[in-house]
Amino acid sequence: MIRLQKTEWVVLGLILVYSFIPAFGGLIRVLELAGGPQIAPVNQRALLAPTPIILHILSSFLFCIVGAVQFLPSIRRQNPSAHRIIGRVIALAGCVSALSGLWMTHFYVFSEALQGPALYWVRIVLGTAMIGLIFRAVVAISARNIFQHSASMLRAYAIGQGASTQAVVGIAWIIMVGSEAMGPLRDVLMIFSWVLNLLVAEILIRSTLRPSKLLRSRSSLPPMLTSSHRKKLEMTYENRNPRVLLSILWIFVILNFFARDIHELGRPGMLKQMISGTIDGVVVTDMMMLLGGIMIEIPILMTVLAFILPSGANRWANIGVSLLTMAMIVAMNLKPDLDNVFFMGIQLIALIAIVGIAWRWQTPERTDAIAP
Repeated sequence: MIRLQKTEWVVLGLILVYSFIPAFGGLIRVLELAGGPQIAPVNQRALLAPTPIILHILSSFLFCIVGAVQFLPSIRRQNPSAHRIIGRVIALAGCVSALSGLWMTHFYVFSEALQGPALYWVRIVLGTAMIGLIFRAVVAISARNIFQHSASMLRAYAIGQGASTQAVVGIAWIIMVGSEAMGPLRDVLMIFSWVLNLLVAEILIRSTLRPSKLLRSRSSLPPMLTSSHRKKLEMTYENRNPRVLLSILWIFVILNFFARDIHELGRPGMLKQMISGTIDGVVVTDMMMLLGGIMIEIPILMTVLAFILPSGANRWANIGVSLLTMAMIVAMNLKPDLDNVFFMGIQLIALIAIVGIAWRWQTPERTDAIAP
């Protein structure tokens, strides 16, 4: 039998109360769509296409409510098999929640009062990031990297709990102002809620998950190493050197550019538009062709720079170019269709991974400074 500490009961209770409005309000909506009595205001989008919203509500309920128990140390220590089983369930639920959220964001018709361009793109980016973080957590735990697994899942959970913070912020705004926020102001409050969640997640990661400096110092290498030990150290560093992985990820991003362009050729009328020089009403000029060439050349250049740049410059080059490439991809897809959203999501996940790898890239101590 699993016994929780008092503090764990408090944490679990707070999470359940905090998640009450979106989680249980969503279940009411599911009951209505299943033929139950009408309680909440009518949602025409849900009536026209109920499957995505039902999947989103049920998967979000599992991810936010059941996922809360994953943060309780007693369960991990006393019943690790239960922790693993629940972890697999909420990982799947989190991916379904994010994918259904992306579908609704793109295909449901929202008025400007409910969703402007800024909120649309934040939802697209965060939904994609949530899937990427869950995959990263799975890969990390497979490699027995407990810290990276916990940190990635906590960040994904912070994104998934966005609706709870948005409900609290929205209610607080109504109490202070006397009316519901709509239009651009509503977008700002929604985005602010996600930013607040992610900020709290980063604080928790650095204060509770990251190993203490004392522990890291105790596990550091001794100052005197033999030549054989030094060789092992260098081999270990080469195995952990992220240059190869960064270059591979840039190649992956480039291949998705090519795959997207080739896939577009199958769109009816695309070849005729390309021959005419006007695509979707936009005249293709020499300047546009030059900008397109620069856009694809930058990732190609990074496949080489990832190998030859010094580690410090390499880190910032990968981070800066990734953010620039994200902006260019989003700018190319201001009015995307379904296949473009798919390729854009894949590329954004890869670019977020590049930023994460580069951000955590730590230059090892110089081995030539260690006495033989």
